[in-house]
Amino acid sequence: MKNISNEELKNLLIQHHQYLFALENKPDPVSVCDFNFKNRKLRGSALVMATFINCDFTGADFTCSNLVGAILSKSNFTNAILNQSILIESVLNDCCFVNADLSEVDFLMSSLENANFKNANLTDCNFTKCNLSGAGFRYANLNNAIFTGANIAGAIGLPKGLNS
Repeated sequence: MKNISNEELKNLLIQHHQYLFALENKPDPVSVCDFNFKNRKLRGSALVMATFINCDFTGADFTCSNLVGAILSKSNFTNAILNQSILIESVLNDCCFVNADLSEVDFLMSSLENANFKNANLTDCNFTKCNLSGAGFRYANLNNAIFTGANIAGAIGLPKGLNS
C-alpha cells in the first residue's frame, strides 16, 4: 500500500474538483487503489463518484463530506470519522468500520455487503433500501438508525425483530 503525500492528496482533490465542475475538457473522476490515507483530515470533502478500492482510511476524518455515488469497496475505516456525511447510492462492500463514528450518515440505497460495523456509532444513520447482506453490527450503537426496505439477509448483531 502506497502512502499518499500532502502534494499528491492536494492534486487528487484538485483533479476531482475539476471533474465535478469543469464544463468542458473534464478529466476522469478520481480512481485510486491501494493507497494509505491514515489519519488524513478530509472534512467537508466533495468526492462525488470517486473510486477508492482497497484503501486505508484508518483514523481519517470525513466529517460532513459528500461521497454520493462513491465506490469505496474493500477499504478500512477503522476509527474513522464520517459523521454527518452523505453516502447515497455508494458502494462500500467488504469495508471495515470498526470503532468508526458514522452518526447521522445517509447511506440511502447504498451497497454495504459484508461490511463490519463492530463497535461503530451508527446513531441516526439512514440505511433505507441499502444492501446490508452479510454485514456485522456486533456492539454497534444503532440508536434511531433507520432500516426501511433494507436487505438484512445474513446480517449479524442486529436487534431481534428488526423490520426492514
